[in-house]
Amino acid sequence: MVTPTLAQRLGLDPVELAPDVRRTLLAARAAAICFLILGTLVFAAAAAGHDLRGPALFATGASAALALLLVCCYERLSRHVNRLIALAGTLIVAELTFFQPSGELYAPLYLGVVIYVSFFFSRTQALAQLLVAVGLWRSRSASFTRWTTLRKPGSSVRAPWRRPPR
Repeated sequence: MVTPTLAQRLGLDPVELAPDVRRTLLAARAAAICFLILGTLVFAAAAAGHDLRGPALFATGASAALALLLVCCYERLSRHVNRLIALAGTLIVAELTFFQPSGELYAPLYLGVVIYVSFFFSRTQALAQLLVAVGLWRSRSASFTRWTTLRKPGSSVRAPWRRPPR
């Protein structure tokens, strides 16, 4: 069996592989692209919203690192490691939704993690991942709603989308 070079793994050079190995490489490329898109969307959204802070930078770097790990080591990753990568993707988005200003707007990024899970796992596991994402999103939006409704009237802390009183 031939171990592909990095250029071959990225699709820059042609490589002849057995059909099952080729299918695994294509799945790893697709999953890496999902994580790169996740990182790019996070960076672009945070930059557009002038919220380019630690959580967004961490999420961008972690997504790129996971994509690199997937492409470089796809044939050596066990099922347990792939599950940990899926969990790491979920935690990246959870970190954004909890710590980034307007974090609830990042919740649709959980779909990228669900897409990753669908490449490497069964539909049941993808559905479980989706349910975890929905639960995390609901807890974030519920706590955010409680925070905005329980604050004292006239306090200096206000919801970011509301204009200050004139």
